[in-house]
Amino acid sequence: MPRLLVQRRLAQRCLVVPGLVAVLISGLTAFARTAQPATVLDGVYTSAQADRGRRAYRQYCTYCHHDDLLGGEDLKVVPPALVGLAFTEQWVGKTVGGYFSKVSGTMPWERTPLTAPVYADIVAYIFKENGYPAGTRELPADAVRLDRIQIVPLR
Repeated sequence: MPRLLVQRRLAQRCLVVPGLVAVLISGLTAFARTAQPATVLDGVYTSAQADRGRRAYRQYCTYCHHDDLLGGEDLKVVPPALVGLAFTEQWVGKTVGGYFSKVSGTMPWERTPLTAPVYADIVAYIFKENGYPAGTRELPADAVRLDRIQIVPLR
């Protein structure tokens, strides 16, 4: 093989290998960014969804949890507070899917269950009242997808 041809092939390999390494590093970096779990700080609901949730909450939840979401002791069963330290201590470190399942599986007390989208709206409202930011996508009404979102403390 002529020497010039060998030099060209070596030069081509020297250009291709670093290019492949750069592409692999870029891909791994993008994967690492997407592999990080989403949190409620990422804006996992919309303002419009929280507004719908507020209306549904007032219709189905205020009897037990009150307008201020602080619950109370005036019923046979003590309804928990849905905001503040009571919420944080109970749910931080768990998933939104777990919270959604708890709410949709147990509320409203002694009434017909609501639809999954209504529960998602109510959960969005509760997140808003806890100070979590709104985003551009609605909170899905799917516990499996919600299991990918972590409940974390506010910063």
